[in-house]
Amino acid sequence: MSSFDLPAVEKQEVIFDEFVKVQRDILRFPSGERHPYYTLIPRAPAVVILGMTPDGYLVLNSEYRHPAGTVLLGAPGGYLEPDEDPLAGGRREFLEETGYAGEQIQLIGSAFPYPGLSSQKIYYVYMEEVKKAQNPSLDPMEVMQTVLKRPEEVVEAIRQGKVVDGTLCTALFFLNLNAT
Repeated sequence: MSSFDLPAVEKQEVIFDEFVKVQRDILRFPSGERHPYYTLIPRAPAVVILGMTPDGYLVLNSEYRHPAGTVLLGAPGGYLEPDEDPLAGGRREFLEETGYAGEQIQLIGSAFPYPGLSSQKIYYVYMEEVKKAQNPSLDPMEVMQTVLKRPEEVVEAIRQGKVVDGTLCTALFFLNLNAT
């Protein structure tokens, strides 16, 4: 399915560091019962970008996602820097991950993708008229390739049950919501 090498798992252990933190709360219910509740503390809010080329292609990523154990089709994105505006962060992440840039950008929505586990908020932005500006500048742990797909191709892949990143589905939902 992919034309790049996937990483091997050499060792597994649980680590709590600056990248991921887990908080354990004891919840006391009106009945008097107590239950532990674990919350993933995110490093920062994140941004997901849908970029559209002048000829109608979405600029997406085909990316290996280790927890899922597979390559997923997804929208570019990443963590925002402290006090970074979602639009500025969207421009930065989109350029880093895809090498594409665009002038017209707008916030199309925000959501908490997994509120039962984390307080992380994701901002969704849309960029029009994006064009290749440079080669991607990937982090060492990012195993991905930029792909261009027509929106209807992506929707059809989702309908057929192809594996995709859920943030892509949410981004497409917000894009459709804003188009009406």
